[in-house]
Amino acid sequence: MLLNLLIDFILISVSLLATFYFKKGDIFFSAKEIEFISVFYFSWFVSTIISKKTKSFSDLDKHSLYKKFLISFFLMIGIIIISNQFFNFENVSRYIIGGSLFLGLFLESIWIFVTPHKKVEKEEKFKFYTASIYAFILDLLLITWIIFFEIVEKINVFEIHSEVNLLILSIYLIWFLSGLTFHRYQLEINSNYWKFIWKYLKAYFFLIFASAFLTFFLRVTPELEKSILFTIIIYSLWSFLVFTFYFFIKIPKRTDDTRLKFIKATELSDELFDERNIKSNGKYVLSNYKTPGMSIKNKLKEVYLKRFENLFDKIDDKIDLDTIDINRSVVIRSSDPYNVETLPDDYLDIFINLHELNDIRRLNAYLIDINKRLRNGGIFIGNFEPIKNRHKRFLQRYPFFIAKLFYSIDFVWKRVFPKIPVIQKIYFAFTKGRDRALSMAEGLGRLYYCGFEIIDIFEIGYEMVFIAVKVKEPSKDINPSYGPFFKMRRIGLNGKDIYVYKTRTMHPYSEYLQKFVFEMNSLDDGGKLKNDFRITTWGKVLRKLWLDEFPMFINFFKGEMKLVGVRPLSKHYFSLYPDDLKELRVKTKPGLVPPFYVDLPGTLEEIFESERKYLEKYFKSPLKTDMEYFVKSWYNILIKRARSG
Repeated sequence: MLLNLLIDFILISVSLLATFYFKKGDIFFSAKEIEFISVFYFSWFVSTIISKKTKSFSDLDKHSLYKKFLISFFLMIGIIIISNQFFNFENVSRYIIGGSLFLGLFLESIWIFVTPHKKVEKEEKFKFYTASIYAFILDLLLITWIIFFEIVEKINVFEIHSEVNLLILSIYLIWFLSGLTFHRYQLEINSNYWKFIWKYLKAYFFLIFASAFLTFFLRVTPELEKSILFTIIIYSLWSFLVFTFYFFIKIPKRTDDTRLKFIKATELSDELFDERNIKSNGKYVLSNYKTPGMSIKNKLKEVYLKRFENLFDKIDDKIDLDTIDINRSVVIRSSDPYNVETLPDDYLDIFINLHELNDIRRLNAYLIDINKRLRNGGIFIGNFEPIKNRHKRFLQRYPFFIAKLFYSIDFVWKRVFPKIPVIQKIYFAFTKGRDRALSMAEGLGRLYYCGFEIIDIFEIGYEMVFIAVKVKEPSKDINPSYGPFFKMRRIGLNGKDIYVYKTRTMHPYSEYLQKFVFEMNSLDDGGKLKNDFRITTWGKVLRKLWLDEFPMFINFFKGEMKLVGVRPLSKHYFSLYPDDLKELRVKTKPGLVPPFYVDLPGTLEEIFESERKYLEKYFKSPLKTDMEYFVKSWYNILIKRARSG
């Protein structure tokens, strides 16, 4: 990339100096010319960053590469025109300004032509798109109507100067070229508004910058220059509104009901079946019925997942599809819960939904319904877009700074608002739950909460695809953690459950994933789960400052915890302890300051020994032991900067 940046810098420098030399016969610059040169280099640098034109050429084909350079070219024009309002380049020859820009583009075109780039298959080289003649005629009438009323009617251009007529014809030509370049008349409607409208916005900026450059280059009168620019801006706004209106009246419903596909047979019999599930040769095996029907495998490969070969290969690699009856299988692409509610209970071998979970309004209720329809050990395959890929999608779809702006708005609207009790009602009233932001932890945690267990996860594009198995009934916990403050079920005195209050440092529903993360990553030093993706970025900061622990003082004042003592543990973590240590633990209350900060153990076994040592001392001399551990703990925390992770 740095080499490409240096080459491009040399090319535009050559074009700038050559233009000055051929026009003036020397390269001595006046004060105004130096100002122009400074703006020229500044515009080149900014346009290069935005267009990303100097990135690796091997990743792009020649057409895509040239398009980036063309975008950079018009960005330079726009920046120079805007800068002219502040610096006034009237004394700089228009041939120098125009010549340096066009010569630079010409040299860059030669560079693109002679540089190796990504090869394109023959059938891709002549790829045409279908344009709508109605959209073309509508837009032509719109720009003609605005040109007539804003220019021809207000200023009699036919009597002022004949060259102005050529200027208007040039505007029509630029308008036509912008439509071809950015595929403005390809009216393919999908559910993504920004993807649809982005090509129009690029075309409008192209038209505005190019028209401004023409008026600047031809030195038209200030009155005519303002009139033309005002006309183009008014046209762009009207065109934007027209095509936005078209989008919203033509956008398909997000439920994708027309693409609904059922693999199951219409006859639903009630024969008994064996519910044993085993794993063999790395594949999940769903035992067959006493009277097996036709396998789902061929139908899935040749029809329903024909367009998704990667998905089929992943599923086939993880599941023995020959054990799944096609008559007890459903494949849909829909977010409408009706398509699940109509299915019989405890019947299905496999349920596949190709529509992402981000669009489903009452997600827990939807997943619980799927759980009811699957038999024990039944398989649920679905997908969702995690927030890390959502951020990546914004960065790849828009220029960097615009992407950051859009993602910031998206973050507040779709991640913060749904978690605030009062505002979340407004959010769901407007969005109906569509396109919600789901973290990986929340998406998988909801599955565990609703009675599923993940046997495999993998990414395809921006989507996280999961293969889950029904292992139990949905959780009876009616208040899973979701807000900034929450309480966790932990084992307290005499083995009774207590609810420990904490500030959220993990994504919602993370508490249901403790076993999953442990089996995937095991434990790190200090007894914490290794590579725990459930912790948020701000959660790591809160943990370093112990701000997540402050709400536990509520448990202290309620008498459920004491100042110094062993950590309150979840049932899963508690199950990892040896039996003798379990018996010691439940004889006393857990504490706010654990013995970890005194001994600083590094492994799970060392944690066991540290807690056993503390408990044995505590039962002999409670007050003395707690005072000793309290002082030593804070000494290590403040002086040795000890942290628990």
